[in-house]
Amino acid sequence: DAAEDDGEDDGEDDGEDAAEDAAEDDGEDAAEDAAEDDGEDDGEDAAEVVRLTKKANAKLAELLKKGEESPERPAPDPEPNPDDFEDYSSYVKALAVWAYKDEQRKVMEDHAAKALEETHAMLAEAARKETEIDVAAFNRRREVFVKANPDYNKVMKASNVALNDVLMREILKSEQGPAVAFYLANNPEVAKALGDKNEREIILEVSYLGQKMVRTAAPRKPSQAPDTGPTVGTRGKVIRPLENMSQVEYNQYMAEREKKRRIA
Repeated sequence: DAAEDDGEDDGEDDGEDAAEDAAEDDGEDAAEDAAEDDGEDDGEDAAEVVRLTKKANAKLAELLKKGEESPERPAPDPEPNPDDFEDYSSYVKALAVWAYKDEQRKVMEDHAAKALEETHAMLAEAARKETEIDVAAFNRRREVFVKANPDYNKVMKASNVALNDVLMREILKSEQGPAVAFYLANNPEVAKALGDKNEREIILEVSYLGQKMVRTAAPRKPSQAPDTGPTVGTRGKVIRPLENMSQVEYNQYMAEREKKRRIA
């Protein structure tokens, strides 16, 4: 009987272990599948954003070209006055010609207005989809960040920091967006000063804050190699490592990189 009981217990334990392993495998597989699906969806949405933007820009360029090639439109002719004609028959003919031309003018104006409206609608749809992609990516990053910073939701809910559209956009796009948002919520004076800057400065400083958050979250182990000091560029200019740059130096560095990229 003891042997039979041991056999049954072992069988039950093995069955439970197998069931748990299977459940864990299923959970991992489901998580991987969900992540793959999210990635595929984001890729498809991003491709649609590019397609819509290109189509809208091409349409807008076409409309602008037509506007440049078309002669300046004169003011519409006034409706004929019967007092200006010797007889009623001549007036009726002139009125018919005027009515036809006026109708054609209205059709052309309506067509141009409709084309411009469609272009704006395509750009708006592309912007909407792009925002959806950015928000979804931000939410995934936030879930990871919250695990390391459990008070994130509490801090963000209590914060009264107002972010302008440009700042919000850059935070959503940043790989370190949740960390930057958390930092600004804890430092409202920095958020206010940042919101008062122009678009280019906001883009540079959010990028700088993102780099700063990476260095703070994952401090590097001390190197065993001797300190070689700052890097010297090909033209003899000293280039400090990014982690040692001040915010002003980082902004200047990024501005120079952007300038070189445009020239290239």
